[in-house]
Amino acid sequence: MLENDPELIEELKALDVVLTRRQSSSPSLPTRPSSCTMASFPGIGGPMIELDHICKTMPSGERQLQILDDVCLSIPRGQFACIVGPSGSGKSTLLGLMAGIDHPTGGNITVDGQRYGELSEDDLSSFRGRSIGIVFQSFHLIPTLTALENVTVPLELLGRPQPAAKAEELLARVGLFERKGHYPIQLSGGEQQRVAVARAFAIAPVILLADEPTGNLDTKNGEHVMSLLEELHDDFGTTLIVVTHERYLAQRAQRVVTLVDGRIASDEVTATDAGDPSSPSIEAAPPEPESRKS
Repeated sequence: MLENDPELIEELKALDVVLTRRQSSSPSLPTRPSSCTMASFPGIGGPMIELDHICKTMPSGERQLQILDDVCLSIPRGQFACIVGPSGSGKSTLLGLMAGIDHPTGGNITVDGQRYGELSEDDLSSFRGRSIGIVFQSFHLIPTLTALENVTVPLELLGRPQPAAKAEELLARVGLFERKGHYPIQLSGGEQQRVAVARAFAIAPVILLADEPTGNLDTKNGEHVMSLLEELHDDFGTTLIVVTHERYLAQRAQRVVTLVDGRIASDEVTATDAGDPSSPSIEAAPPEPESRKS
């Protein structure tokens, strides 16, 4: 399959580099000393993701729009956390920063012991390819490849043994073994997202980031996809971060972080994890009204 098409392999590698490369013409804001308290959840695991005073600004006409403002967050290994908040609150931007797809204008990001600011673009792309799975709202399957081939791609790029067999196993886990020879256009939205989930878990990532994974699905398919994410999270021990607008879906997580105007408004344990005495409920102060600065 891909091993017989070296040009496609090079195109896919080049595409990842292009998607992650950003202009470095404007200098980053200076990093402030760490002073905010990061929530800890003892008994779950050491820190997997650490965000230290993260800021993100973007030009908007003649002014700078504050997307994220002094975000501090520590997520332990193996935790299932949801990030919620209104549209424009910075949820997807924060997830992109965790993935290393985008860069902050201030602060430090450390994931699985790797400080992003110390990695070159190529090293960051390599780290993401072997450690982080991503599920997008719009699926982002390769339209010219079958379901099986889409799931096989990340395995072949990493040189994993028996990629087709592993891909078939994952498609069976998400209930699509019989549809493995179908192209994305021949699959429903729910089926495409299940293929995307299988692809994301193919490399057995230490972290899986899902950006509105149920946003384009009806309630039934959305529940199915969330159940698959939970099941695979439990089986793989993956740190799972899901961005969603749906509060009822977020309550399935162990922890819910709420963003408002680019700042953490609350950070709390859900009823799902309330029985764990080692996971105290945490509330952050509400954001200041003037949190978005021009």
